[in-house]
Amino acid sequence: MASVSTTHPLLHDTDGAGPAAAALIHRGLGLVSLVAWLSLLWEVKALIGWRGVDPAQTLLISLRASDPNLSFWSFPSHIFFDASDTSIVAGCIVGAALSAVATLGRWPRLMLPLSAALYLGYCFAARAFLSFQWDSLLIEASVLAALLAGSRGDRAGWLAVRLLLFKLFFESGISKWQSAIGDWRDGSAMAHYYETSPLPTPLAWYAHHLPPAWHTLESWATLVFELVLVWGIFGGRGPKRVALAAVFGFLVLDGLTSNYGFFLILTAVLAISLVSESTAARVCHTLRIRPHPDTPGGPLRHVRGALVLLWALLSLQAGLARFGGIQIMPELRSRLAAYRVVNEYHLFASVTRTRHEPEIQSSPDGQAWTAHALHHKPGPPDRAPSWVAPHQPRLDFRLWFHGLSWQRKTPPYVATLLGRVCHDPDAVQMFFADPLPPSDTTQFVRIVYWDHQLSPWDSDVWWTRTEVDTTRAIPCAQLRG
Repeated sequence: MASVSTTHPLLHDTDGAGPAAAALIHRGLGLVSLVAWLSLLWEVKALIGWRGVDPAQTLLISLRASDPNLSFWSFPSHIFFDASDTSIVAGCIVGAALSAVATLGRWPRLMLPLSAALYLGYCFAARAFLSFQWDSLLIEASVLAALLAGSRGDRAGWLAVRLLLFKLFFESGISKWQSAIGDWRDGSAMAHYYETSPLPTPLAWYAHHLPPAWHTLESWATLVFELVLVWGIFGGRGPKRVALAAVFGFLVLDGLTSNYGFFLILTAVLAISLVSESTAARVCHTLRIRPHPDTPGGPLRHVRGALVLLWALLSLQAGLARFGGIQIMPELRSRLAAYRVVNEYHLFASVTRTRHEPEIQSSPDGQAWTAHALHHKPGPPDRAPSWVAPHQPRLDFRLWFHGLSWQRKTPPYVATLLGRVCHDPDAVQMFFADPLPPSDTTQFVRIVYWDHQLSPWDSDVWWTRTEVDTTRAIPCAQLRG
């Protein structure tokens, strides 16, 4: 029987494959989870509390009405049993505590999956606001962290982390290549990206005004990175360094020009798997982190290996279905997708060409209108874009998607938001930059949709905008508070 060479990089690779790198990944994932929980805690009552814009209690009442046999496994959340504001807030505090324990290096392989299971419950309860790809990535990474033993002999665990990092970028690259409008292949995508990204930073204005040739180069370089260089994740030290440099460039560019919550630091933590163990050890020494001893994979290494293999095969199945149209056990894929443990990724498959921003306005008489700008969305033209990451203002972000399709049916959370502005402004005041008028003075509300463009070089404002549509004046008496 022919022997298997142990020099293959997938089988014998010490870069980023040791206790120091594992300690950094586990603690890093704990820190990212802590950030995610604290960010959610800040606004969870205003999002899904009883007086929020999308109450979890209302969702459960609706689901139980349509399915009297609704079970916990169809809605795997502690909110299934208690959807009170106290329960909703307490769950975030427990999640933050679990993440803090993992950040301190205590039982991270237990704390992280527990945190992920709790976070999944909020994805079900706040589906309008926790349906972004980085929410799924956090759950998937936290579950895989349980399979990362941290020893040099733990080939399966390290392979899982690197496969997840690879999957994130390679699948996104495929989705860009398959873009229906061909904007990445013709080099036009980045010419629009800085202007239309959901929550740009002030530096996006400057990046937008770079020469067209630069935007074309950026677009093509993104495809080269996500479809070619990313394979270096599985190579030797040289290819890994190239892949790491490309990831670093991606993170820096995105971090400087747009706000994506905790996504960038989460990706950076996964990229630690490409750093040499010696470098990781020096970082641990500087941070006074004491890695666990470098021991063999342990008696459960075969079980972990089998679980990683199963996860990899399920990831391949999901990827083939989404990007190749090859359906293999579609019912299984659908069930797994709901639990966020096996995900597909398609970051910016195409870049929208226009930016339509909804602006809520109120009036005491239906004639004189007052605009109410949110904290972090483009609003008044003279207001600079904000820096807000790693916090993710969920309502601001979600309304960007509403601006892409406002001609369709109004989402329930938007209708509820209008009702709160009318009847219970204190419940949603935290979302708005200026004080909302008292409920007894607001008789009408409406939404004005603006086409926003980054202003030209010689302008003294950040945005230029043109009104593209306005809803009718909606009497507050027709809206629920």
